[in-house]
Amino acid sequence: MASAKSRALRLAMRSATQAPRWGHRCFCAWNTDAPSWRSMTILGLDGSTATLETALLKMREINPQQVMVETDAQRLQLAQRQKPVQGSNESSSSSTAGASSDSSSSGEVKDPLSHIDAIAEVHGGLRARDLRAIVLAAESINAQVYTIDRAYQNTQNQVAKHLLMRPRELASFVRHSAIRLSGKDASEEPLSEELRKMLEDDRESHMVSEVMGRAVADADVFVVCRQERVSALSSMLIPGSDGIVVPNAGPTESQATRVWPLLLVLVYVILPGYGSIWLAYKASRILVSFMPGPREIMIAPAAESSTAAGTSSQEASFSEDSKSETPATPTATTSESQRA
Repeated sequence: MASAKSRALRLAMRSATQAPRWGHRCFCAWNTDAPSWRSMTILGLDGSTATLETALLKMREINPQQVMVETDAQRLQLAQRQKPVQGSNESSSSSTAGASSDSSSSGEVKDPLSHIDAIAEVHGGLRARDLRAIVLAAESINAQVYTIDRAYQNTQNQVAKHLLMRPRELASFVRHSAIRLSGKDASEEPLSEELRKMLEDDRESHMVSEVMGRAVADADVFVVCRQERVSALSSMLIPGSDGIVVPNAGPTESQATRVWPLLLVLVYVILPGYGSIWLAYKASRILVSFMPGPREIMIAPAAESSTAAGTSSQEASFSEDSKSETPATPTATTSESQRA
């Protein structure tokens, strides 16, 4: 046991000295006290092609048996169904996962933001292009792919429930999300501590519990996540003297009620929209009631025309009556004279 611990310590020190060659953060840990994984590598991606190619090369170098990605099963299926964009750098990344190891891109070609990418920027997780490249590389080395992030609907539900009665915090969250979706640095619009706990701490705890439950004994585990999650995952997955502590990961899928996003949209979008339309209608009715001038202008010509029509009809009827009565008098006189 002592020799195994000393060997693990030497390997850990060697990996720590070689970490700067990767160009981004990497942590390796070996657990020799409990029957668990043989080695673990945690790599962080920032959405660029350089970090993705580095992760694919490292995966082929380690040749792990298990590859765990920061996403859920639904997003992984959507990413696999989504077709890559023509002219993007995904083809070069896929070729790097195959045989060539010297491929380098001269310039970054940003893919259009998809639904999966929007969820990844707002609620966390890997982008669709990164997921497709990692799954393809894992299949090329016959490694099993696992999803370790919780369902994004649960994260949306917790965030919406928290923001329903907090309009100021909701406005800050909307600004933060808009900055992230535009690809800019959102440090100027930080989130509150409660939202950071939901979007970061709870998800990290869930991912640690998934890694602990899915890791196979004497297997090389390769974890790919966002760069922001590398430090926290490594601190919880590296075994210490007291073992690995996995905090509470929050409500599971069966415990979460996913009605809060609908209520959030109803309260802040639908009701204000219909309310503004109703208020505009009522205000227009009140304004029309205080404007008698146009109504009299429209009614007066109609009344004059109806009066003129009535007068002309009376005159016409009177003339017809007079015409019918005028020849009757001589006729009656003639008949009386004949009788006489």
